[in-house]
Amino acid sequence: MVAGASVCLRVLAEGARREIVGSWRFLSNPRVSVEALVEGWGTRTAEACAGRHVLALQDTSEIHFTTREGRERGLGRIGHGNIRGVLLHPILAVDAEDGGCLGLVTGKVEKRGQDSDLGGTMRLGAQVCQLAEGTLVRSIYGAAEITERH
Repeated sequence: MVAGASVCLRVLAEGARREIVGSWRFLSNPRVSVEALVEGWGTRTAEACAGRHVLALQDTSEIHFTTREGRERGLGRIGHGNIRGVLLHPILAVDAEDGGCLGLVTGKVEKRGQDSDLGGTMRLGAQVCQLAEGTLVRSIYGAAEITERH
């Protein structure tokens, strides 16, 4: 996706139907989950972070999908509630010395329901965060408590 500068399967597969169908079959397989993919990437990132001074950067992106009324395909409300899509919450590990991206620490794909709050909840300033024991994030930070800024 990075090399192809796109997330569109048709573009990435350079129009090769076999590649497109194979990708959809893999992603549609009930044994494949976003959580399992993210966990695998996170494990490799933890290895790359060992012994380095690392920054964990988080941001939220809205991924918009074109839909018609009644054909939301399980997508949630985003934007001001009038667009369908998902929210992507990745946490990337970046080397503090040279700025190089070390990989995906963890992430979440979220879809908002019809009744969800559409925002206005951002916290400003440094916030204390407790990191759960045995988690990948705690092993990367090497601490039980960190401060986070928005």
